Amino acid sequence: MSSPSDITSPAAVADATAKTFARLFPRADGKTVRQLFTDADDLFNGRHPDYQACDLKYHDYRHTLQVTNCFTSIFAGRHASGDTPALNAGHFEIGIAAALYHDSG
Repeated sequence: MSSPSDITSPAAVADATAKTFARLFPRADGKTVRQLFTDADDLFNGRHPDYQACDLKYHDYRHTLQVTNCFTSIFAGRHASGDTPALNAGHFEIGIAAALYHDSG
């Protein structure tokens, strides 16, 4: 996966992640990955009914996008290596969820 040109852009990271998912798992439905980004964006920006917007100095949305981008790159490399056990689309989705929500409280 090539890193998005603007790692601070949720849309750029979401797009790059969705493209990597589609490349790795062309028969899988990418809706879950997109929904995870939509929900994370709502959460970090205070649009989730149970959360206020995040204003932390380090564990903020930018940090979360960086973690997500790194996870996607690591996963793609592991997938390309052919190591076993093989990782599937569900593993990718769980990893993206973990990356996006690891500091959500």
